[in-house]
Amino acid sequence: MTSFRPVRFARLALLLAAVNLLPSSGLINLAYANEKKAAVPAEEILRSEFAAPYKAYEELMKAKDFKGALAKVVEMEAIPALTPFEKYKIERFRIPAASSAGDNPLTMKSLEAALNSGRLDKSEHLIFAQSLASMQFNAGDYAAALKWIDSYFKAGGNDAKVRAFYIQTLYVNKEYAKVATETQVDIKADIAANRTPSEILLRFAMDSAIKLNDKPAYIAAAQQFLGFYPQRELWDDVLGRFFSNTANSDRWVLSYYRLKMQMGLTFTIDEYTDMAEMALRAGQPGEAKLTMEHGYKAGVLGKSGDLKKQTTLRDRANKLANEDIKTLDQADSMAAKAKEGTGLVNIGYALVINGKADKGIALIEQGLKLGTKKNDEANLMAGIAYASIGRKEDALKMLAKVQSNDGGTELARYWSMQVANPLK
Repeated sequence: MTSFRPVRFARLALLLAAVNLLPSSGLINLAYANEKKAAVPAEEILRSEFAAPYKAYEELMKAKDFKGALAKVVEMEAIPALTPFEKYKIERFRIPAASSAGDNPLTMKSLEAALNSGRLDKSEHLIFAQSLASMQFNAGDYAAALKWIDSYFKAGGNDAKVRAFYIQTLYVNKEYAKVATETQVDIKADIAANRTPSEILLRFAMDSAIKLNDKPAYIAAAQQFLGFYPQRELWDDVLGRFFSNTANSDRWVLSYYRLKMQMGLTFTIDEYTDMAEMALRAGQPGEAKLTMEHGYKAGVLGKSGDLKKQTTLRDRANKLANEDIKTLDQADSMAAKAKEGTGLVNIGYALVINGKADKGIALIEQGLKLGTKKNDEANLMAGIAYASIGRKEDALKMLAKVQSNDGGTELARYWSMQVANPLK
C-alpha cells in the first residue's frame, strides 16, 4: 500500500484571513456605525442589537480570547428574528474564533453553513471549500471531503495541490476504480506537457491496480513509474513477472538475464549458471566467461551449491572463450562470404563482448542489412550491443524495431527504459 502524507494546505487562519472574515462596521446600522451607506440594502445590514456583542467580540478576538469571542457569537445568535443575512454573518464571525480556539467540529459546521448560504463569491467559495475538505479529511470523513473537493472544482478551482488531494482522498475512501482513472488523466497530461509525473501519483496508479487485482493495469503503471523513477525492488518485481509469464518464449531468457546484469540486480547461483550455459549454447563463450567471473566476484559462486558444477562450467567457459578469440580473428573473411546475416550479428556481438566494439558493430550492421532468420532477435541483440558501448540513440532505435507477441516487444521496452533512464 502506498505510504503518503496528505496534502497540507496553509493553516486555516491564514486562508480565512485572505477573505477578511471579520465584518466591516459599515454593515452594522446607524446606531453602531454612526453612518449608513446607501449602497448597502437594508436587509444586508446588521441591526443595532448586534453593536454591543460585536464590539465585545472584536476586542476579544484582538486580545486572542477566542473562547470569549465565541460566547459573544452565541449572544448574537440569541437575538430574536434573525434575518438570513444575519444568520450568515454570525457563521462568518464564528469561523475565525472557532478555528483559533481549536474547535474543529464547530469550525467545520460554520464553514459548511457559509458555503451553503450561496452568499460567497468565487474566491471565498474556493478557500472555504478546500479548507472544509482538508479538515474533514483529517477528521476521517472522506466522503464529506470528496463532496467539498467536488464543490471546489465546480466553482472553477484548478489548484494542482487540490487535484492531488482529490486523488489521495479517493484512495483512502477505497474508490480504487476512480483512482485508476483519475491518475491516468493526470499522468498522461503531465507526459503530454513534458512534465515528470509525481512519484506519489504514479504509486497511486500502481496501488489502485493492485487493489482492483488488475494485473495488466499494474504492469502498465509499473512501467510508467520505472520510466521516471527506476527502483531496484520494483524492477525485480516487474522482471520477475516477465520471467514467470508462461506466454513468453524461452528465446528471450538470455537477453532477460543480460538486462538483469546490466541493471546490477541480484542473481542466484542457478541464474548465473543458467545464463552461462545459455550463452554457450548461443555461441557466446566470451559472455559465458564474463557471467561466471561476475558470479565469483559477487561472492555468489564458489561458496555454496554444487561447487563441482560451478567449477566445471567456469573452466569450460574459459576454454571455449579462449578458443573463440581465434575464430573472431577470422571474422573479416567470414563477413566477405556471408549471404545471410544471422552469423554476422552473432559474431559482431561476440566481438563487442570481447572489447572490439568498432569491428563488432560493423559486422552487426552488415548482418542486419543482409537480413536474418529472426529479425526481432537480431534487432534486440543490436540494441543491446549499441547500449553496451554508450550509443544510446542507436540502441533505442533498434530496440523500437523489436516486434513480437511472445515477450520480445515487452523485453525490448524494458531495455529501452534502462537505456533511457538507467537504474543506478
